[in-house]
Order: sequence, then C-alpha cells, then structure tokens
Amino acid sequence: MTVIEPTRYTLPRQIVCELLNKYIRAKVEYFGFIAFDKANHVLKVKELFKGGISICTFDLKTVYWNMLKYPLSNVVFFHNHPSGNATPSEADKDMCHALEQGCKLLGITFLDNIIVSRYGYTSFREEDLLIKEKAHGFSNICT
Repeated sequence: MTVIEPTRYTLPRQIVCELLNKYIRAKVEYFGFIAFDKANHVLKVKELFKGGISICTFDLKTVYWNMLKYPLSNVVFFHNHPSGNATPSEADKDMCHALEQGCKLLGITFLDNIIVSRYGYTSFREEDLLIKEKAHGFSNICT
C-alpha cells in the first residue's frame, strides 16, 4: 500500500509558488487564507473576497467565521496586488495586525501574511513585519 502524504509547507516561498499560479494574472484583488493542521499540512485554501483593481474590502467577522469551519491550528493569509507592486500599504499592515490579534484570541497560530503580484511577493514574516510577540510557526525555519 502506498501512503500519500498531504501537502506540507515549511517555507513561505513554497506557498507563494502555489499562489502565483492562480493570481499572477488576476486583474482584481483577491483575499483569502490557507488553513493548516499542526504539522502544516494544508486543510483548505479558501478565497474569501474579490475586490477591484486596487482594493479589496473584507470583514474580520467573516474571515474568522470561515476559518472556524475547519479544524485548523495554523493559518496563512494572502492577497494579490494586480498593479504588480507587492509592497504592503499601511492598510495592508493594519489588516495584517488585526488578523494577528484575532488569531491570538482564537488560539490559532498566525504563520504569515503574503502579498503576491506578477513581479514578486512580500512575506510579512520574511520582511519582519509581523507583531514581534505573536510571530511563530515558520520563524525557526526562515531565520
């Protein structure tokens, strides 16, 4: 019998490769999350919101409600920038920090927030943009 292991991620750039396949040519912004179990096996990739060419409005309650549908332990959030510039805006940073705080309250490990574009990506973990006391998960692998 052959055992098939579920997809397991250990580095942000592995996730980026998967996201780029879907969002590299997107003309509008999308926001979603990837739910992981304790061993970082993917449980679900969930696209939650679709926006316009330069903004994607989202609701924190809807994000958390959707996350709690899955038996996740860890989460990575993602969105794309159709402009091609993956540099996070102040709104992106504020959103990330609000998501981090909510995950802490829910007992879910916030692994990363990733912005992808056709010219590259930004991993908040790799760029040291996460709230210091809440950063865990990939930190021992990526530093």
